[in-house]
This record gives sequence, C-alpha cells and structure tokens, in this order.
Amino acid sequence: MKKWKILVSLSLGLVLVTGCGNNNTEEAGSESTASSSIKKVKDSSTKESTEESEVEKSTDSADWSMIEKDLKEQTEAERVSELYQSTQSLVSEKDAVKVTIEGYRYYQIENFSRNMKIPFGDQREKGGVVIVDALIENGSDQKVYAGTGFSMSVTGFDASIMRKKQLLTEDLDSKLYEADHEIAPKSQVRGYIALSLKPEAMDKLAEHGEAMIEIPGIYSKKDSYSSADALLEKKEESIPFTVDGEKKVEAAGEFYPDKVTAENMGTKTLLTSKKLNETKDFEGIKVTLGGYQFTEFVPNEDEAPRFKNFEKGIVLLTAEVTVDNQGQETLKFANTSGGLTIDNSVKTLTQNGLEVRPKKEELAVGEKATKYLVFTLDKESYEKLYHEQEFKLDVKLYDEKFAQMTDLDDITFEFKN
Repeated sequence: MKKWKILVSLSLGLVLVTGCGNNNTEEAGSESTASSSIKKVKDSSTKESTEESEVEKSTDSADWSMIEKDLKEQTEAERVSELYQSTQSLVSEKDAVKVTIEGYRYYQIENFSRNMKIPFGDQREKGGVVIVDALIENGSDQKVYAGTGFSMSVTGFDASIMRKKQLLTEDLDSKLYEADHEIAPKSQVRGYIALSLKPEAMDKLAEHGEAMIEIPGIYSKKDSYSSADALLEKKEESIPFTVDGEKKVEAAGEFYPDKVTAENMGTKTLLTSKKLNETKDFEGIKVTLGGYQFTEFVPNEDEAPRFKNFEKGIVLLTAEVTVDNQGQETLKFANTSGGLTIDNSVKTLTQNGLEVRPKKEELAVGEKATKYLVFTLDKESYEKLYHEQEFKLDVKLYDEKFAQMTDLDDITFEFKN
C-alpha cells in the first residue's frame, strides 16, 4: 500500500494556540483569497523560516503511535491494525479563516470491548476507525465559531459515518464544545476526530477506495450555521483509502463537478473537453458558457438501478455556466436550468439529480456565480448519431419567486465537437 510521509509530531492531545497571525498563512502553500477555496497540499514538509518552523512545532499533533495506543486502550481491542494513512493536507479557506485536515489514518480493530458493540453494528469482532487530524484557524481580529463536521459518507452505505467520542480520551469536538465552538481572534485549535465504521461500511470503502468527508464551516455568530453568517462555507471533499482510490480522486480533478463524481456513482472517461467563454446578455444579466465536457459514464453496482433505462450505455454532457447578475432583481440561482437541442430535432432537459448544488442559492444584483448543468445521453445514439451534430444549449433563469424569467431562445449557445 502506498504510504505518505508522516508529519513531524509531538505529544498526545489537543493544542490551543494564540497569536497565529500570519505565521501559518503560508504553511499550506496557499494564499488567502476573497473567495473560498479547497487546496490539496501533498508536500507538508516544505522548508520554512525559523519563525514559521517554531509555530509549526507548537501546533503539530501527537505521535501517531500514542494515538494508536489510546485507541487500543479506550476500545480494549485485542488488535489494532493500520489499513491506510495519508498526510496530504486538505485546506478549506476564505480570507482570514481556515480549516485544514492535516492527515488521517484508517484502522481495523478486532475483539474489542462489548461496551463498543453498538457503533460497530452490534458486534465486537471487527470494526473500522478513521482518525482525522484537523486544524481550525482564526486569523481575524474577531471571534468566530466553528461549525460541526468531519462526518463521512461511502457509496453503497446509506448511513453517515459519524464521530464516536469514546474512541479517544480527548478529541477536537469535545474541546470545541467546552468553548461553545468559539475560536478567539488570532488563535487556532488542533486535535483529532475519531469516526466509527461498521463492517458493512468497511466493505464498501474497500470496494470503492474513497469516501466523502465534510469539512466544517466557520461562522460569525454563535449557534448560527446559515449561509448569511458563514465566513467559510462547509464543504465536502473526496478522500482516498486505497491506492486505487488515490487514482480515482486524482483523475476526478479533470472533470467538471457533478454528483456522479462527487458521490462516486461510478467511472467517468473523458471524451471531449472544450473551452468557449462565450457570453450572452439578457436584460443586463451576463451569462457565460465557459466550456463543456462529454464523458462516458459507467455506474457502479450500487447506482446501476438508477440508470437501468440506458441499456446501451451513458454519455454525460456537463456545461459550465456563469451568471453575472447586472440586472434589476435577485435571481433564484440554484434553480438555473437548461434545455439541449441536438441537430434541431432531439431535445432533452438538465438532470437536476446529477448536478452539484451551487454554493449560492440566490444571486443578488452585482453578484456572480457558476453552476454546472448536466444532461444524460444514450451512448449508442451519441456515437452513431449525435457526435458530429450541432448542439444548442438554452439557459433558463428564475427570479426569487421561482418564476421563469427567460423564454425559449433568449439565452442560447451553439457548439459542435
């Protein structure tokens, strides 16, 4: 199994540090931007200045051997075996606030305490434990509040994979709870979250090689997790647990985002990817088709029943549509949809169930956002009939009362492979 380089580590427990200021801003190799972003940093041992190195040492996490020892003692397991490890940093940040997953490890525990039976499927022979090393930073001059998160989901396993506080003596959630989730100005908190996996979840994780993890948001108000109060929105990211999973996560980076990729519904193969950057105007609202991708999609066993009508295979068309609202009213941006006409004859509509919901539900005047529209096509028809035909995309906009603002052909883009 592929092993990632282990981070330098110190003593067991949580570390709350004040005065993070700008010293750790460059630790993940990224710049603070006006918009939120996700960054994956493979090399977390980059040479830094002496001052930065001292901050890194003071906030580093414990020796993983001590974490394993604590896990073994808390569960009274006969055996604790490491199945996978990663020290690739995963960073979610916006302006002066940041959440970083510094790494994680996946263990199998065997013959553990009967007090631990319930979270592992009412049995004690075998269970999975994922331990996440996380850092939450507040570089602003105001106190902020960390949201809940770090739960996981695995394709084919219906329930969420949640934190189990009894797995470790002390964890990040407990520390946040004691502080009412408050992160003081110019401070940061680092610690662990332990998640419990039933054997059925372990089987699906082994089958698919990856899972989705929720990275919590950071908010300006206590006990408020609304988008209006979000300084950093919560996000979901795919993380690997096998070598094949690493390849899948890496390959997914070339695709436009959709639920097929985000929820690991199967395998995608890129057929065509083109940039257009063509803009149309509707009552002052500027709509840009940034590009499009055609991909072949083969659903996995768990998702195959949803696509049973596509007996000859599936091709997805994903279009990148950016709306710059310079009009006169707020748009219900999440409802933006489209129609596709092929060779002036075949018509189909966007598949909302395959689209990733945009971060902005509404788009006020002066705001700009991007949504990815997804269409499903029969593979055989695409290869034999549609491939060389002309495609026309008709974009539909909606006002904040959910009423459609555009008529047919108000906003259209034509393209051809």
